[in-house]
Amino acid sequence: PKIRFLPFYITFSVYSSLALYCHLVVRDPKAFNNWLAVHNSHNSTGLLLAAISIWIDNDTILKERTIIQFTYGYFIVDFIDCVVTKNWAYIFHALIVMTIGTTNWIRPLHRQLRFHSKAYFCEFSSPFLHKAQRTRKPLDFILFAIAFTACRIVWIPIIMYQSYQAMNGFHWTSDMLMPCLSAFYALQLWWWFKIIRILIRGKKEGTEDASKTEINEKSSTKTE
Repeated sequence: PKIRFLPFYITFSVYSSLALYCHLVVRDPKAFNNWLAVHNSHNSTGLLLAAISIWIDNDTILKERTIIQFTYGYFIVDFIDCVVTKNWAYIFHALIVMTIGTTNWIRPLHRQLRFHSKAYFCEFSSPFLHKAQRTRKPLDFILFAIAFTACRIVWIPIIMYQSYQAMNGFHWTSDMLMPCLSAFYALQLWWWFKIIRILIRGKKEGTEDASKTEINEKSSTKTE
């Protein structure tokens, strides 16, 4: 059947237009990066689509490739913006996400497992990060730390194991999913250790200073 790329075109058009507005009109290279409402719109829409995809589990109603196209439309813009702002961690993050999306696109088994939709639930922690960045309150940072741990440190190995069972083992040379997921998970662990360090420092100091000064150290912005 003919593949329709309308979801990609729409998503890419929306986010590229917003990025161009930030760079050409606002003339602030960090404006798009810091526009949390835009990134939250991507997270919430993607999570809704992923949940519907997993619940329906029917490609005739909602194709798994639609979720992948939605991801690509955003992360291509995100990648270019990160190159402009030299945000190296997020450049790596965007490349890994797009490579995982490509693997899911070309492998029927991964699409049958709704792997991309399942992986999208990692983004559930992002709104907690955005709120912690906005309020600078220790409680909000603790809630973000819990969400990050559940959605990324715990959830990623679970879906990796599901893929391992479906493929009867890891095929490191013939399938790029596992190498990319391993690299993605390593990045999450690096961020997680930074989160734990902030929590430990905040506990030792007994003040709000640690969370206030280091929330931005975890991420200069938006999504993980």
